[in-house]
Amino acid sequence: MNIGRPIIASMNPRDLVTELIGLGLTQTEIGERTGFAQGTISDVANGKVGHARPSYEMVTKLANLLAEVKQEKAAA
Repeated sequence: MNIGRPIIASMNPRDLVTELIGLGLTQTEIGERTGFAQGTISDVANGKVGHARPSYEMVTKLANLLAEVKQEKAAA
């Protein structure tokens, strides 16, 4: 699911990771499902990466994963 560029531009990767963790995913699972290393996800969660100008790729992958997880939870 692609949620579109205008919405993604305003998303904060740290908030996305925090929400994914709140939905029950681990940093390792987030990394596996987005293609980023667990250490990168940890850095994002701790505000060390992506706070100033996050990459479009990172925000897109995290936002798409969040949408997928929400759909999975709704279907369960």
